[in-house]
Amino acid sequence: MAARDLSEKGAKLKALKILTDRDKTEKELRDKLAGLGYDDGAIDGAVEYVRSYGYIDDMRYAENYASYRMESKSRMQLAMELRRRGVDEGVIESVFDRLYDGFDESGQIIRLIEKKLKGKYPDCLENISDERKKAALFRALKSKGYSFDSIRHILT
Repeated sequence: MAARDLSEKGAKLKALKILTDRDKTEKELRDKLAGLGYDDGAIDGAVEYVRSYGYIDDMRYAENYASYRMESKSRMQLAMELRRRGVDEGVIESVFDRLYDGFDESGQIIRLIEKKLKGKYPDCLENISDERKKAALFRALKSKGYSFDSIRHILT
């Protein structure tokens, strides 16, 4: 069994191989290479190499990630997931400013209500006469990251 090449050249080749599976953020790529035993210098060289060819771009990653999921997840959920993947706050805000311009999250909230109450909106809300159940539904939607005003508008 041959020893792994932990040089910068080896890190570049490994970075290219890692990025063939799926797009990654810079942080994800750095973490993966570090976990494989590459030193900081080799990782820096590999990241710059793949960036120079456009194989890694956190702005593109965030835009693709958010646009694919924005119909099913709240803005807050997506921001949290992107932060966890190492995307810079400025990049997230820039992407969201473009994607969410004029976006109405009411459809998402209605789909979640229909799923939770197993019925069609607004008929399913008629079955909630108990204020505690309505409050629980409100909290569930709020915990998903939807705004107070958006939820209140749909539930009233």
